Amino acid sequence: MTSIALKLPVSKKTAALALVLAFSLALAAAVLIVEEAKANPWIIFKAAEPIPGTTSPIITLFSPQNNTAYASNSILLSFNVTKPQPPLPLDSGISYVRYTLDGNLTGLYFCDHYSSSAPPGIPEFSYSQTLTVPDGEHTLLIEAAGVVLPGNLTLFWMDSNAIIFFSVHSEQPEPELTQSPSPSPDSSLSQSSQEANNQLKAQPFPTALVTTSVALVAVVSAGLVVYICITRLGKVKRV
Repeated sequence: MTSIALKLPVSKKTAALALVLAFSLALAAAVLIVEEAKANPWIIFKAAEPIPGTTSPIITLFSPQNNTAYASNSILLSFNVTKPQPPLPLDSGISYVRYTLDGNLTGLYFCDHYSSSAPPGIPEFSYSQTLTVPDGEHTLLIEAAGVVLPGNLTLFWMDSNAIIFFSVHSEQPEPELTQSPSPSPDSSLSQSSQEANNQLKAQPFPTALVTTSVALVAVVSAGLVVYICITRLGKVKRV
């Protein structure tokens, strides 16, 4: 069986165009890989199992304090995050930190970077800012993630979070004014009469005056009896 190969004429312009097209596609793919690597520096790494004994990033919150009531709407948010600590001397760092207030994402900070001469991420993250918080009950959540590089283009992640509850009561309630009821005219008269009766009851009874009156009546009665007796005697003598 005889095979017949057909040779199609290919011009130099077509070959050059195909070569340019292939080079352009390769260049575009290389640019995409570089841009992806810049956006995610960990794309070239493979995931590894966490090394036992590695501590997660430590979040230290200075303000606000947990279960604390504040009388001002200006609340200082201050905290610190340290990188993961593997038991071996390996490269590690903080990859990102974010915090949410009452479920709303308020701050997000990416710390990703990697080079052959620098460790990944950053070793420590400190943050301090005054927030304007309305009155009421609030929940603050802080999250942090760190990365550890065991070697051979492998990595594993360690994350942690801290949550606190606090309240703000900036509006102080005004004290209630208690107004005493004004006395009615009848009650004023009744009160005056009662006070007069009380004064009379408080005064001592005039026993001396009563004794004098009784003695005077007795003297007058005795004198009257004597007068009647004398008058009758005089009448008897005349007879």
